[in-house]
Amino acid sequence: MYNVEKYIRECVDSVLHWTEDDMELILVNDGSSDRSGEICDEYVKSDARVKVIHQANQGVAVARNTGLDVAKGSWVWFVDSDDYIDAGKASKMAGKIKSGGYDYVQFGHTRVDDQNQQMTCQSVNDCENVDKNTFLMTNTNYNHWRVWYRKDIIEEHHIRFSKGLRMAEDLEFMYTYLSYANAPAQFNYLLYFYRQRAGSAVNNANTYRHGVDDSLTVLNHWLQRFTDEKIKAEPWIDLRIFMFTKRMLFYAWHISDLNKKELQGNLRRTMDGYSALGFSFPHRKLMRLAYHSVTLYGWFNRIYLRLRGLD
Repeated sequence: MYNVEKYIRECVDSVLHWTEDDMELILVNDGSSDRSGEICDEYVKSDARVKVIHQANQGVAVARNTGLDVAKGSWVWFVDSDDYIDAGKASKMAGKIKSGGYDYVQFGHTRVDDQNQQMTCQSVNDCENVDKNTFLMTNTNYNHWRVWYRKDIIEEHHIRFSKGLRMAEDLEFMYTYLSYANAPAQFNYLLYFYRQRAGSAVNNANTYRHGVDDSLTVLNHWLQRFTDEKIKAEPWIDLRIFMFTKRMLFYAWHISDLNKKELQGNLRRTMDGYSALGFSFPHRKLMRLAYHSVTLYGWFNRIYLRLRGLD
């Protein structure tokens, strides 16, 4: 949490409605200058399941890593401090997965407009006991707070959030984790209430520039791990990285003073690396166009989006 005194009580109270004793709530105060930390200290006195850690401000990645380092539970759920959950439904899902043998579980959520409190439910289909690639090719998810992760897999493969990233740190963690998971599942429980508010990270004015810089970093982190650990280019990760690269190029188009020569060189080296590992996405027509000219790719993509009414 960082300066969320307006929201933190609702967040913490929602989690503590979880009645089971085998749950722990780890609150990481990332150098807040408001009363967020003081408010959380109050909960420690009244509920033994609560642990508060105060640290100097170092960003969301380090804060999450701090929580991971001390977490003792079998499963991990990252809850943003301005959001809240439905603990009753979460408890039901916890009971459902205890005997299921799953190692990755995702679920539905509700979006809450902070200005008018309008709620939009995002339901999902139940899906379990299917092939991993089939599951991941048909059940897309780009939100880490819609996922429960197994703690033993996180520790066995030394998975952490990369310090310094302002964007895509959640997808880096998720896709890295999924490279080792084998039994994913999805259940239509609307467990999470995601608050959309002005001034949040997704509305930052530097989104596009951060998106390009951090996406390149993440692409190379994946490439290094896949190379070092000989992780196969399965269809699901090939598709996800293709979409991830397209998003990065979309960001690039919106930066007027972008160093296109530098981006072109970085993109070519990265795509060559993935191609050498057997990934097929660098050989898609769109990616071949980007490989030879980021500028031409940008123009082509803009025309395509305009024709579809998406620009």
